[in-house]
Amino acid sequence: MNCETSLIGSAVVARNDGDGMYHLASIKERIGQTFQFHLQWANGEESSQYTKHIFGSFTRRQRLALGDHVLAVANAVSIIYLPGKIVGTNDGYIIVKFCNGTSSNHVDPQQCFWLSEDYYDNVTQFFAQQSLRRDDEIRY
Repeated sequence: MNCETSLIGSAVVARNDGDGMYHLASIKERIGQTFQFHLQWANGEESSQYTKHIFGSFTRRQRLALGDHVLAVANAVSIIYLPGKIVGTNDGYIIVKFCNGTSSNHVDPQQCFWLSEDYYDNVTQFFAQQSLRRDDEIRY
């Protein structure tokens, strides 16, 4: 069994291209021989996503440090993850400033995924574009 097949059924955090945010999902299947998977979101909807935008227990862990970019829980109620930057620590937790301008003082570092600066820049730009699109849809 190859690595991609072992991911089927896994719970993941993945980017929803519709809103640019990262949500809980499960992997349904790999799409052919591509780097895409068919996902089922927590709300029951389905879509596909490239592997570079999917994070889970299989994602390589890295020690986090001040100034690192991370994917972290931005909204604990709706369990939305957003890219952010570690700006401090707080009694075992990290303080993250998110790409939407909000911040959290109690982010569990075990619930974060390290992001490269290039990936962070790319996905925050995508998030901003999706936010503008949502704002335009609301106005019209």
